[in-house]
Amino acid sequence: MKKSILALFLLFISLSYAQPNNRWSAYGFNVSVENEVKLMEHMNEYFSNHKTDGTTVNLYKIMYAPAELQMTHTVVITGSVDSMSENYDMSNIDDEWVEFVTQVDKIVEPVFQGNGGRNFIFEDENKTYPYSVVTILDADNENLRKWRSNTRSLRTKYPRTKSSFSTGWISVGGPANGANAWFVNGYQSYRDYLTSFNDRQKFFKDNPDFVNEREELNEKVDYSKFDMKMKFMRFLVKSW
Repeated sequence: MKKSILALFLLFISLSYAQPNNRWSAYGFNVSVENEVKLMEHMNEYFSNHKTDGTTVNLYKIMYAPAELQMTHTVVITGSVDSMSENYDMSNIDDEWVEFVTQVDKIVEPVFQGNGGRNFIFEDENKTYPYSVVTILDADNENLRKWRSNTRSLRTKYPRTKSSFSTGWISVGGPANGANAWFVNGYQSYRDYLTSFNDRQKFFKDNPDFVNEREELNEKVDYSKFDMKMKFMRFLVKSW
């Protein structure tokens, strides 16, 4: 039986962490082609006027996904601990909110819900990255911590401009069972996605010190403890 999207939106409250704007909640669902315009209208009407200050709401359309991930769209809400806590405060359930979720509930079929946080992101704030590939994985905490430390160090020392990169953790739920972490590669255009392999090879060739340092750091990580659970590609339809 289809669960009410209102109930799904109320399930997850973010926990405390010092880093600002590093919390997220995500909702995957199916919507028919003929109802996509209605979904956009409902979301635009509500979030253009009632979005919680300090949060960002992103609507993504799924481009490519494995067979087990049967969904057409995701909504991802991000913000700080304070703004996310305010977003999910029960006092915000007013008539406008009830009307919004009632209308949306009529046209969507929920697939998954989840929440978690982001460790860091590398991007050019003056650019947008509407195409993104999401990788969901499960790893033991020790090796995950080492990998993140290595990645942060290398990305800081050897910045890249054509793509973005972010990574974080999954606290509850998500699109794959048993997963506790994720990373996202973002691209400014579909062409950048298609040429990403060649771009990486050129980057490696132009930065031999990066390659050497990465090899040294990778020796400290046991990648046999990493299990990729899922990968899918999405496109940013609209952000509020």
